[in-house]
Amino acid sequence: MVCLIIFALFYNPVFAQEGNWYRTDSGCEVWSTSPAKVLWTGSCVDGRAAGSGSATWILVVDGRRSEENFQGDMHDGMPQGNGFYRYKNGDAYRGQFELGARHGSGVYSWAGGQRFEGEFIEGEPHGMGRCGFA
Repeated sequence: MVCLIIFALFYNPVFAQEGNWYRTDSGCEVWSTSPAKVLWTGSCVDGRAAGSGSATWILVVDGRRSEENFQGDMHDGMPQGNGFYRYKNGDAYRGQFELGARHGSGVYSWAGGQRFEGEFIEGEPHGMGRCGFA
């Protein structure tokens, strides 16, 4: 119970429903919820990032630069399948994605060392999981 409360307080969704397509330097489109320069190292199918690769979202807010990174499988410009996502605040998620959201089995780790291992549905923890420290 305590872990779910902590997760709710610090939860960062990978992608919300609202966002835009951003074109990388290589010409592939990648989905993003905030204005960002996007780099993609993988292939492009029908104009969108696809297959294995890595994506970097470069965000500049109030003159401060930050990055979010994803390594893994993309389909139609969004994380799909297995991957690893590091958030700009240092949190990370390793596990399954569907339509850009955490979906399936995974481990969410906070920068402070706490972690939640369990199932995710549409980006949110679902059911029982295990909490601990890395």
